[in-house]
Amino acid sequence: NTIANDNIKPFNVESIEAGFDVKFFSNRLGFNATYFTTTNGPNIFQLPVSTATGSNNQLINGVTTLKKGIELELTGAVLKNMDGLNWDVNLNYSTYKETLKEIYGDQKFLQQNGHNYVVGDRLDAIYGTKFVRDGSGNIVNGSGGLPLQSPGGIANNGFLGHANPDFS
Repeated sequence: NTIANDNIKPFNVESIEAGFDVKFFSNRLGFNATYFTTTNGPNIFQLPVSTATGSNNQLINGVTTLKKGIELELTGAVLKNMDGLNWDVNLNYSTYKETLKEIYGDQKFLQQNGHNYVVGDRLDAIYGTKFVRDGSGNIVNGSGGLPLQSPGGIANNGFLGHANPDFS
């Protein structure tokens, strides 16, 4: 049900990274930081087509994403003994977010994972059926005691959270 495309090309990855690493007190205390940005695409994408064609989709190079993040690291040598016990510690913090940068042609959204993503949206967002709530935010139960779900369909899906953590 998908129209092949002889002009499909492998997607491209362009990455830029910058940072620094500094050490103090004879290398017993250190700090390094890195910032990165990665552009992926255009990825191979199934673009919906009119069913009058006899197919549902056509393959195109059509979606580009942008990933940005930072990583911070603090290191220390708590104990440093040439003939005995050594104890090093390392504290690391990192975070990144991947967003939709471009969509093929005049497409206004990317339909994926139960949501219509637009340029700038985080791609790890999870959408799905939510529970019906009353005016106070309490979940409403049906006659059988089970929670009522909101009506189905992509237009009624609600934001449930992000797949990637805020940081690690």
